[in-house]
Amino acid sequence: MNTAYKHFGRTLEFGRIAGLDFREFFTEQATILKSDLDRVSKKIKRRIDGSKSVHLKKLKEIYAIEKEKLALRDSKKVTDTIFRKELSYNIEREKLLSLNFPELQDTMLVLNALATTYESDWKWCERNPFQAVFDFKKILGTEKDDHYFLLEKTGTFDGLLDTNVSEFPLTEYQYFLLQLFEKPTKVKDVLMEFFKVFEVANSEEAKVLSVLTEHLIRDFIFRRFIVLAVHTEGRLF
Repeated sequence: MNTAYKHFGRTLEFGRIAGLDFREFFTEQATILKSDLDRVSKKIKRRIDGSKSVHLKKLKEIYAIEKEKLALRDSKKVTDTIFRKELSYNIEREKLLSLNFPELQDTMLVLNALATTYESDWKWCERNPFQAVFDFKKILGTEKDDHYFLLEKTGTFDGLLDTNVSEFPLTEYQYFLLQLFEKPTKVKDVLMEFFKVFEVANSEEAKVLSVLTEHLIRDFIFRRFIVLAVHTEGRLF
């Protein structure tokens, strides 16, 4: 897998299907030098900007997403530092998940500094892109809509993909809930804001929503998307 494809694979595949001549980028030599990555990125952008494709907005969006993911990528040295940080997060996570929900509601949590949420007009991020071939042709005929995803800097450097950044698609509920943790906030305060969005007709619906929200929050804790707010002080990242 060459340099261009490692970091701009979806841009190149979609561009090829949309009619752009990206053949030269499929023969780029494999390298990890930052200067080469910048050169490839700028070259792809110039090719997109000069295109008159009816799918130009889609091309620009997936290019912007992959460029952002590349920008978040860390060196192996920094990745090792993140790995050590994750070990402390793992200990903290076990303690948080052992709390019952009333106890958890009094806890101050915040979006992990290593994670960032995004919106897009088309769905470019899959839950597990390695289990099924990404259907680029389907996007050709798809109108824009609201889609959400998260990029996270991790402590594991993937040598094949040349990155330590993972991606995770989000539902609208997950995205909105994570937004409420952008600043250190007690879980009970987040719940109050989250429930304001929904028109709950009766106590039974309120109970179902409460169970669903607890599940989402615990899942975010498990994935380390939200962590104890104490980690916002003197953060390294």
